[in-house]
Amino acid sequence: IMIDPNPPFSDIFKYTDGKIYCAESGILVSDGNGPFQLLTDPLFYMSAFGKNGFVPFQGKVYFSLETNTVGYEPWVSDGTVQGTGPMADFYEGVDGSNPFIAGTLNNKLIWAATDKLYGRELRVLNSTDSLDLLVDLNKRTASSDPYSIYPTPELTFISADNGLNGSEIWTYNKATDQAELVEIFPGANGSSPGQYSRMGDYLFFSAYDTLIDNELWSRSFSSGAVQKLTAPVPGYQSFSPESFTICDNLMYVNAGVTGLGTIYASDGTPANTNLVVTGIDLNPYFLTCYKGDLYFATANAKFYRCDGTAAGTKVIKTFTVGPNQGEVGLLTPFKDKLFFRASDTEHGVEIWTSDGTVANTTVFLDIIPGPGSSNPNNFRVIGDKLFFTIINQFYETELWISDGTVNGTHVVAALDSPQNGIYLTQTLASDNLFYFVTIKSGINYTELWRSDGSAAGTFKLVTFSNIFAPLQIDLFAWHNQVYFKGYDPEHGNELWTSDGTVENTVLMADICPGECSSSPQNFASVDSTIYFAAYRTDIGTEPWYIQAQTTAIKTHPSHRTGLIVVGNPLTDNTLRLKINLPQANTTDFKLWSVNGALVWNREQETQAGNNMLEFVLPQLVPGLYLLEASSGNFHDVAKIVVSH
Repeated sequence: IMIDPNPPFSDIFKYTDGKIYCAESGILVSDGNGPFQLLTDPLFYMSAFGKNGFVPFQGKVYFSLETNTVGYEPWVSDGTVQGTGPMADFYEGVDGSNPFIAGTLNNKLIWAATDKLYGRELRVLNSTDSLDLLVDLNKRTASSDPYSIYPTPELTFISADNGLNGSEIWTYNKATDQAELVEIFPGANGSSPGQYSRMGDYLFFSAYDTLIDNELWSRSFSSGAVQKLTAPVPGYQSFSPESFTICDNLMYVNAGVTGLGTIYASDGTPANTNLVVTGIDLNPYFLTCYKGDLYFATANAKFYRCDGTAAGTKVIKTFTVGPNQGEVGLLTPFKDKLFFRASDTEHGVEIWTSDGTVANTTVFLDIIPGPGSSNPNNFRVIGDKLFFTIINQFYETELWISDGTVNGTHVVAALDSPQNGIYLTQTLASDNLFYFVTIKSGINYTELWRSDGSAAGTFKLVTFSNIFAPLQIDLFAWHNQVYFKGYDPEHGNELWTSDGTVENTVLMADICPGECSSSPQNFASVDSTIYFAAYRTDIGTEPWYIQAQTTAIKTHPSHRTGLIVVGNPLTDNTLRLKINLPQANTTDFKLWSVNGALVWNREQETQAGNNMLEFVLPQLVPGLYLLEASSGNFHDVAKIVVSH
């Protein structure tokens, strides 16, 4: 089983070209058959995760890394120690060039980085793994500070400031090596363009053409024409696209206008851009493309169908309960209908379906007959089944299943005791089983369930009920097992596993012994090995792995076998160490702050084998520190937490 190429926690682990990379006290790599190898000094930190993490490109990974001597700079790795290193020290000194990867253009990797010659501009990766200036928009040392880059096969669109025209769109053509200004708001203020989205020949974006009017614009790739698509709504300002939805060759823009809910439909031209619906307290949501038309619900309980024109935007049904407003939401395409939740006087809150016509927009099943409500929620389409929850007449939460027909819709299991609201937070399919996690509103009460679609095959596997219990347990499927973060008072939050049976849903390892929690997370697998991040007091948060053949759980041994801090966190100024050395020698100990400042240094004569050492440290500010030990060819680093 290979790792998802876009995992939800890609800033911790990244799989590419048969290797899995990890950033924790340095950059590490594994081929999936065991422990990690350390590629960089463990003092180097990719605390620049928010600036992209690992980006795979043509058999290597690129990233920005911070050291205590040059700050953030661009790095590259081919998975070997020799092939891992900085690409350049762009900005001399400790500040660094603060690079981030903007995207690709004509099969080239584009970065934004700062140097002292050109300021902050776009760069392009060359064949020697260094960066060339792509385009200097703000000449010489001033920075254009590109903040939004939208690369396409034809052009790269850059929101930047050249120092004369304010923040505007620039189009860069790699073939001609030319950048052209698209000036929308003449003068020094600029139009502040952003929120790019493409459909066919048109790029849609928002921009100002006055100081207060932010509107929707388009640019044609074929003609280069830039056109304003919308006009200010009289009496209102602050147009702001909230979402773009493509449906049947139309771009639907759900826009916030002060005090109004508004949807525009456009093919990219002003002539065919329509304000399809607007109104006070409208607040459209659940925009859903179904059979070529757009469907949506509004805050005033109306259910709409839209063909892209104002005339063709119709209210299919308004939901009311007596004199009061009803509700509509959770639009979910399933089989040949739209399933959704809605309320009316006759049925209360129940499941409805629609084919887009008024006549065939009806209650699907009145689970609690009459005006009582089953309050359907948590719609999940898994394979050819629709799972959902309801609250029965005894206020119990139940799991239901549907094949799209009334006769094929039935209760599967009761999930909850009376009076407690329950929500599905995670779902996962593995080995023909549907796993789901429920939490109860207002309290830490987490349950893991499994279902095969039958009543007998749907049951609770484990309950975690404690103020410290996790609300998100990070379910991960691997080799017909699921792995997750579970809790009990004796062990804290630790690694659990299940094969779908109650008896085999168990604590797998107490990685941080006792009540300490290792909080395993960020699971990823390559071939026969599963990787995850977990915490232990003596080594901090490190990558761990499980091998399928042995189910043994280990931390990577690359740089954490020799140096152990005894009694971590430190509650006084005494540092106690256990260090296992290959030979007798003088060992140099250095204590660093996370900002790279050396706060303590000591040389100590040590013997081959285990050494038990004790030092008195200076008064330290509480926080995280790094202890570095060097002795001949031996080198190790351990994290220390000072809590006094």
